[in-house]
Amino acid sequence: MPTEIDTLFQRVFEGHHEGVKVLEHLLVRFKRNPWVRGGHEAERETNRRFGNTEVVDYIIARINRANGVNEHVEDEPTET
Repeated sequence: MPTEIDTLFQRVFEGHHEGVKVLEHLLVRFKRNPWVRGGHEAERETNRRFGNTEVVDYIIARINRANGVNEHVEDEPTET
């Protein structure tokens, strides 16, 4: 079931023309092929690129959940 924050992500990144442009920019910048051939340094670069995808994946997952796609999204930690 979508939460209020899911709906907010959907509204900002799908419902607003500037949000759409920002999401498109993030996709181009951070969702490229993460695999780099080579040795140890290439492995580090591959790991860095995978890390870069995490935030974009989170945004997309929130939008999908707001659109009724049952995709797993970790909720924010609760403060204790």
